[in-house]
Amino acid sequence: MVVNDLLCKGAKPRFFLDYFAADSLREYEFYEVLAGIQEGWEE
Repeated sequence: MVVNDLLCKGAKPRFFLDYFAADSLREYEFYEVLAGIQEGWEE
């Protein structure tokens, strides 16, 4: 079961959990990814 199945049944989300993995990552790249996630939530 995926979240879309739950939403179709009228369930409401309680929290957002995301997983981000990378073999190497510069600090500014991490913040760019977070900014993109935030932008998606604001849409």
